[in-house]
Amino acid sequence: MDYNKLLPPFTYCCIELTLVLTHFYVFLGFKNPALSHIRKEKYYFLGDALCHLFNIYLFFHTTGYLQLGFWLFLFVVHIFYFIHLCKYDKPSVEENLYPIFKWSCIGYKKNRFSVKESGSEMLQTIADILGHLLGAIYIMRGEEWYWFWIAGVVVFLGSLVFFRFYHYFITDENMMPKALVDFLNKQLSNKKQKIYKN
Repeated sequence: MDYNKLLPPFTYCCIELTLVLTHFYVFLGFKNPALSHIRKEKYYFLGDALCHLFNIYLFFHTTGYLQLGFWLFLFVVHIFYFIHLCKYDKPSVEENLYPIFKWSCIGYKKNRFSVKESGSEMLQTIADILGHLLGAIYIMRGEEWYWFWIAGVVVFLGSLVFFRFYHYFITDENMMPKALVDFLNKQLSNKKQKIYKN
């Protein structure tokens, strides 16, 4: 195997999977920033947009117009996010931030998982996760599939280290689906019962 040829797609796969994982954490409420911090993350959204644009460039001749259109849509949306955060980059205009930023941050007042109240925000996040996941899959199409799973493990372990030392992202059960909170509390309760029995 030529590892020099493997390194670029493997690295880009890791980048795309990192974006998949961070969006997934935010979606489920595992790790969410404060609203005051997300204004500082405008270049994250620019990088997110450029990944979608890079996917169009990489796969322009090897995929269909529907997929290319999907990436183009995500690129435009994220450029809008970037411009929006640049425009409202002061705490005094925090209430003017686009709803998806409020939905993503600690202290969101509405029901995060109600289709009626937050359906648009959920759909946008799911679409973004799918866009990055497709980018990761496409870039590894010419390689052995176990490298894709190795990339996933590397990214997951890296995320554990990152969130261990980067404290701007907070875990708040109010940001999670009720079913997930109940499940985690049940697992924690069972674990405590086993410890007491031992």
